[in-house]
Amino acid sequence: RVGEEECDDCNDVVGDGCSPDGKVEPFWQCEYQGWLGTRLECSGAEVDVSYTADRCTVICGDGFKHFTEECDDENLVNGDGCSENCTLEKGWVCKYMAGRTFLSICAGLCGDGILRGTERCD
Repeated sequence: RVGEEECDDCNDVVGDGCSPDGKVEPFWQCEYQGWLGTRLECSGAEVDVSYTADRCTVICGDGFKHFTEECDDENLVNGDGCSENCTLEKGWVCKYMAGRTFLSICAGLCGDGILRGTERCD
């Protein structure tokens, strides 16, 4: 990181968590990885000065289903259809809540012979 950068992922790609101007993008979190140990062409910084990178990941459990997530039900609880790492659990189906475009609402898969969630019969 150089100057007032919040993150530096050694590229100018928009939408990967760290913007070209070094700001953490909405719905992402970036973690400083320290010295990388191999030389990379890091845009916007001299290799002699800054030879580090941040690892940026989508925030799971924030209620915003990012394209890298299968679901996001605004929690980190397993067994409710959307797992703690925002993957769809077996036997569940997730849809989007009206008015909250990116929040996943999950229900047990009807007709599979197993009661899950709020299912009354199967």
